Amino acid sequence: MFKHFTADTNNQEEYAFANGRIKKLEKGLLNKDILGRMIKSSDITSALKILMESDLNDYSFDLNNPSDFEDSLNQELLHAYDIIKSISKVSTFNFLYFTFASKYDFHNIKILIKSKYLKKEFSNELISPISTIDVEKLNSAIKDEKYEDIPDSFEFLIKKTFSEYNKFKDPEI
Repeated sequence: MFKHFTADTNNQEEYAFANGRIKKLEKGLLNKDILGRMIKSSDITSALKILMESDLNDYSFDLNNPSDFEDSLNQELLHAYDIIKSISKVSTFNFLYFTFASKYDFHNIKILIKSKYLKKEFSNELISPISTIDVEKLNSAIKDEKYEDIPDSFEFLIKKTFSEYNKFKDPEI
């Protein structure tokens, strides 16, 4: 489905591929008209019907169980990040995934640090699957305070957080 490039690939080809891929994906996004109709709908079921009746049938929302709407949105978010990751495999765009996914790394770090200081085991439900760092490696680094397996920038932030916590003894720093 995705073209993977090698070091010999021309940067103009890489740009053209990524641009074309994104333009194709844009056609599957919500537009103002559909979004407006969904906002004006009386309940979530009718809003989902409007979405399903549109040309945006790539969305996999279950009309029989509208309460699973958030799960469906999360699946779409994971799918979007998979696309970003595949485009990022191109050497010219390798920064893309890191740029978008790093906020989830920070979220995971926050959860793991709080679980350490509150002496509770972290829940996988709270951890984001979108990440640039393996969660087990991150968890080990935070628990054992050994940072060989994580990037230096994250090591610095974790140590700084530990330092601030030790000053104020407040897990909400």
